Amino acid sequence: MVSRALVAGKSARLLSFSILLSVFCLAMALPGVSRAQLTKAEKEYQKGEKFHLGEGVDEDLEMALRYYKRSLDMQPGIFHALLNSGIIYHEQEKYKHAINFFVRSVKAARKAGSRGQEAQARSNLGVSYQKDGQTGKAESQFRAALKMDNSLVEAYYNFVNLLIAEERFAEADKILQRANQLAPDYRYQNLKGKIKSGGGKGVLGATELGIAIGGFLVGLFLYLLYLKVKAR
Repeated sequence: MVSRALVAGKSARLLSFSILLSVFCLAMALPGVSRAQLTKAEKEYQKGEKFHLGEGVDEDLEMALRYYKRSLDMQPGIFHALLNSGIIYHEQEKYKHAINFFVRSVKAARKAGSRGQEAQARSNLGVSYQKDGQTGKAESQFRAALKMDNSLVEAYYNFVNLLIAEERFAEADKILQRANQLAPDYRYQNLKGKIKSGGGKGVLGATELGIAIGGFLVGLFLYLLYLKVKAR
């Protein structure tokens, strides 16, 4: 199962991905669908997955999208076909298309009553919104994802990255502390360094503040002395 969760990476252009293992169970997600219809849609999905992962064939994302589309033409609510299509478009930097598929995957997960899948889809949606410059919507999706699943590492990671990018270091540190308590993960080490180095920007310590005030007073004294001499 591809079903990867988007994770904001170190590079501004590239994203790293972690594979989430899950059970492919369309019968539960699509009540009222005949087994024959299900089998056809499932087969098309599985063909797409092989091209997506390069299992037994050369990796071909366009072919993967084609088979995912076929499966969705048969059964529009297949969560993994929607999610994986969104991931491919995101990797191709086609963020509008990615957003469309992630929104649809959110709806499919909600209809199936799967809060875990909806949280995963919302986290991915947030990353695409952020890359598309819609940071307000991105933040809303990260918050919604964590409300549904407070153990979703990727959502914490992505949310903290967004806060750091907006130089909201105190908020980022608060969310990171919560993440360490509820969903500890080694990848947070990278974020700690960013918060520590960024949080000091524009904030003067006691020594630096004293030097700054002292310099200002010296400058003011010299300026007043200059005015006094000039008045003579």
